[in-house]
Amino acid sequence: MVSPSASVLPLTQDSSDLVRIWTFGSSVMLFTGAVRTTRDPRFSLAGPAGDGTTLVVDPVTRSDQGRFTCRIMVKDEVNLSHEVTVVEAFAVNPVPRSGVLSVDEQSAATLACEVLGDDPAASFQWRREGGAFPHSGEYTFDGDEYLIGNATREDAGHYFCTATSSKGIQHYTEVHR
Repeated sequence: MVSPSASVLPLTQDSSDLVRIWTFGSSVMLFTGAVRTTRDPRFSLAGPAGDGTTLVVDPVTRSDQGRFTCRIMVKDEVNLSHEVTVVEAFAVNPVPRSGVLSVDEQSAATLACEVLGDDPAASFQWRREGGAFPHSGEYTFDGDEYLIGNATREDAGHYFCTATSSKGIQHYTEVHR
């Protein structure tokens, strides 16, 4: 499954049995055939039949703006290029991505969320469904992580992390403990 912050660049020409070279810009090679030549784990290959004819960038960042090209290696070189324009994307994900955190009683737990996009000035606020945080009595907590030092049954529930971008855009995610 591809996240909403991903870019999917399909190769519309049938080339499933030909060697394809995916590049970014004028010199960054990403894949030669099915072999990854970049260390960046955000890049992968997919395709309708698992044939690797589609480049997936997940998640997309501002540095991904530019031209992605697929060269099909045949007698007469065939190139297909995609121009990617990155708009101000802002989203928040729970950590772990499943949004479910299991914790043993009397153990420590950290609820966390992360911003997808490039906004180092984003702020975070946690709240708990049903009221105050059990140990502090507070209704909100500021920060990208909320630490439960000594988990009890009272700590179980739904926690919400709201991220606010430097432009005032808000998104939230949920973590179940």
